[in-house]
Amino acid sequence: MGIGITGISKAKLVPCSGDYVEGEYDVCLEEHYTVDAPSRGRDRVRPGCYVAGRGGRTFSFDFSYSGYDAWIRQLSLLALGVEPEEVWEHPRRFRGKPFVDLIKFPDAGGGAIGPITSAKLYGDFATFASRARKYYAKSRSLASSSPGGDQRSTMDKPHSNRAGLAAVLDLAQSLGGSVTGWDEGESLDWMWESYRDFRRAFRLAKNDGFVLFY
Repeated sequence: MGIGITGISKAKLVPCSGDYVEGEYDVCLEEHYTVDAPSRGRDRVRPGCYVAGRGGRTFSFDFSYSGYDAWIRQLSLLALGVEPEEVWEHPRRFRGKPFVDLIKFPDAGGGAIGPITSAKLYGDFATFASRARKYYAKSRSLASSSPGGDQRSTMDKPHSNRAGLAAVLDLAQSLGGSVTGWDEGESLDWMWESYRDFRRAFRLAKNDGFVLFY
């Protein structure tokens, strides 16, 4: 069990019963993705079943629950210098800041981030890419937040890049935040490639699509 994530471009709403009757086909005969909750903010992704329309594409990857929590924590520290709990508790304070729409987004339940927010997040991922790569290459994991041997499960491919902390201490202090509990222990090999996976998903989604969490 874990969290599945799919980016889709040129998403097309299709009729689909969502029901399964043994020995019979679903009304939706194509592989589809189900949005269970309406999108938030400026985006307008209706609940229902979707496929990639003409010229559209999809990209999927997944996390263990603990792996996703650890990855979001590192993203928040990298970009904002604070723990994600501070973003959740004070959303107005961080409105418009990098990655906030992802950090505070519910990570399950069939919710989707639509094209407008995806375009903003893709811009964040593109802007922070160089800094993130150095961060993951030089940092070490937090032993207390390490999800153990099941940090990341994979649908598409193995994840095997180096991960880490780097200049986050200086960044956190400059932003008035703090980083505690760091340990020179186990590395987070998968975090940089996970960053790239999200960047790819949001690049697709900004083209009349969405990123789905399920």
